[in-house]
Amino acid sequence: MGTDISPLPQECDFDATITSLTARFVRSWQTTPATPPDTMRTYSRRQQALNEQRILKVVDDPKRRRELRTLLDRPGEVTGSTLRRLAIVSLFTEADQEESFNTRSQQFTDATAEFATQARQFDPGIASRHLAQALRNLWVFCTFQYLSGLEIRVTPSALAYSLLYPYTDNYLDDAGLSLQAKKEFGSRVGVELREPGQVPLDHREELIFSLLEMINREHPRARCPLIHKSLQAIHTAQSRALAQQDGVAERDVLPLSFEKGGTSVLVDAFLAGSVTNCVWLELAFGFGCVLQLIDDLQDAEVDYEKGHRTHFSIRNYATQLETESLHLLRFLNDLIASWQIEASDGLGSFKSMMTESCSFLIHEALARTHVPLSAAFIARMNRHAPVSMRFLGGLRERVRN
Repeated sequence: MGTDISPLPQECDFDATITSLTARFVRSWQTTPATPPDTMRTYSRRQQALNEQRILKVVDDPKRRRELRTLLDRPGEVTGSTLRRLAIVSLFTEADQEESFNTRSQQFTDATAEFATQARQFDPGIASRHLAQALRNLWVFCTFQYLSGLEIRVTPSALAYSLLYPYTDNYLDDAGLSLQAKKEFGSRVGVELREPGQVPLDHREELIFSLLEMINREHPRARCPLIHKSLQAIHTAQSRALAQQDGVAERDVLPLSFEKGGTSVLVDAFLAGSVTNCVWLELAFGFGCVLQLIDDLQDAEVDYEKGHRTHFSIRNYATQLETESLHLLRFLNDLIASWQIEASDGLGSFKSMMTESCSFLIHEALARTHVPLSAAFIARMNRHAPVSMRFLGGLRERVRN
């Protein structure tokens, strides 16, 4: 983590900054040991059993099962009260902390419900799975509002940027489209970012251009040049990442992923008003790198089948998956522990919750993989999972059935 707390100049060489940050975090990854972090929390079988019982009280209750299915399949219909009840069973919140956890998460809950309402108003036909995808970005945006001590709320630009993902990422990931079609689409979006005013070719472009205009209205280019540079940076990164669908060299895989993940979260931090100096710049970019690696781990098997080359899909064998998952856990823990910022009260507990939540996603991805992991590795991961790996591997299906 850098220590330069001087204000960011509005006119800076943004491309060079992104190149430097990408290289810095690639080096950080390469020098991070592929071993579990010393500070990683451990759980006894009794603690896991108690956590499993807490979950089953929700999952096996007919009313709450309906709420959980709504959360998974129709997030736009989730109410604030539903999310508050689900937050109570957080695996990272002890029973005597539930009241404070609910208080802290109230604004996140309200923002989630408000976002779902506004998203449906913008596009009544948006698929629920796409709304859920957009919500994940909104929560990153709200995280930066929280860390900066700002009111957690849905701004027009947060709505717009979060909704851009279903309309752009999913098009670029569509295996049924040619690379040429994706490049042409990306080129038109790039033109709109630089020189707004194109006539959209179809309904998708109409939605995308409207969302970009929504951001521009809240943050005019002349007054907020860094926000628009960051938007161009994530678009450039997405366009470059198309090479991962076209046999990119292995040495270039991680830089492409880090550039894409880092710039993605950097936009959220800029839109939230968090990035005021290089410390915040590095924090946001590094967090994006971690989230991108978690996404790549979750999608590893699908990406391998499609021939998309990410750090976790280049090879489809257990040893690689085991070693690099431990590597990711260490990278995650070291990164969040390094955050040194003047933030809102409760930064320490929030950092702990973020670490545990991200670790949980890594455990879940491993519990659900079809790659045959070794018994020794599963036993090791079991010690650090809040529930048993076997329980975790079947949890989603139990909720849905």
